[in-house]
Amino acid sequence: MMKFTHTAIECGNDNRVPASYRRLVELRETKLYWISKNGKKYRKRTGNVLGDWPTFRIDLSTLKEIGK
Repeated sequence: MMKFTHTAIECGNDNRVPASYRRLVELRETKLYWISKNGKKYRKRTGNVLGDWPTFRIDLSTLKEIGK
């Protein structure tokens, strides 16, 4: 099992998700993506979730290493 090394806040990316939606997610890092425990892949450059329509994203300014 891969170790989750970072946390960030996931939020809505468009008007289908309420602006108040925010939750903390644990992430592991690959070369191109941040991957959450439930398998969502977020692009490292933008924070947008990979998929047909990027409904969610991670706020890259909230990205923190676990244990620091």
